[in-house]
Amino acid sequence: MADQPTPTPVTGNPTLSTTSNPNTGAANPPNGPQDEGMNWTNLFCLFIALAIFIASICLFIYMIWVGLFLHLQHPQFGINKVTITNLSISSYSQISGDWEVEFIFRNPNTKVNLYYDQTEVDVSYMSDSIAQTILPPFMQNTKNETTIRATFTSLMMYVHDGYSIKDERSHGSITFNLRMMVRVQARVRWAGTWVLTVDCSKLKIAVSSGRNGGSGTLVGGSKKCTAFNAIGNEIDGI
Repeated sequence: MADQPTPTPVTGNPTLSTTSNPNTGAANPPNGPQDEGMNWTNLFCLFIALAIFIASICLFIYMIWVGLFLHLQHPQFGINKVTITNLSISSYSQISGDWEVEFIFRNPNTKVNLYYDQTEVDVSYMSDSIAQTILPPFMQNTKNETTIRATFTSLMMYVHDGYSIKDERSHGSITFNLRMMVRVQARVRWAGTWVLTVDCSKLKIAVSSGRNGGSGTLVGGSKKCTAFNAIGNEIDGI
């Protein structure tokens, strides 16, 4: 009998068919869903960090606002003295005279300087305006009281109630009203500009007659003025 060939022994692991597990196909690249999830996680962390940073900035600004703005006080106003010379009231109820008024401006703030951009002054008898002037701009330091002296003239201004002003003068005094429109800036960039109406009504002026015209002075010493903000709310005076 002829010798049969000896089978060659098989070594190593047999190769598995790619079709033995139909679920192992390469439809998606390896680890694709995990990479996408990690990107979303990184974006979310970045968003949280940005939100925390913005919140910190807002908190810092709020602390500054609380520390300064809430303690920022309006200026205060008054009149120290009033002098009138060459006072004349005609038979046609026209009034003229030279005025000298000493104003008081007070900055009550401890940390903020004030800049008075423009101050318009109007003097009236009852509702009739008889003299106006504009004060020069000036800067005022903290916790400071500034005296501003202004001179101006009323030139034969007509008053409707001529009987009243003549009657008052015959009794030795005339009551005038003074009002200021003040535009002032707090020297903090975000604070803006205040427009204040300052009422110094019922200024009783003792008057006398003279050869070269009458004269008058403020009765009772310095006068407190009342200020109102842009919406008409009263603020503290001196």
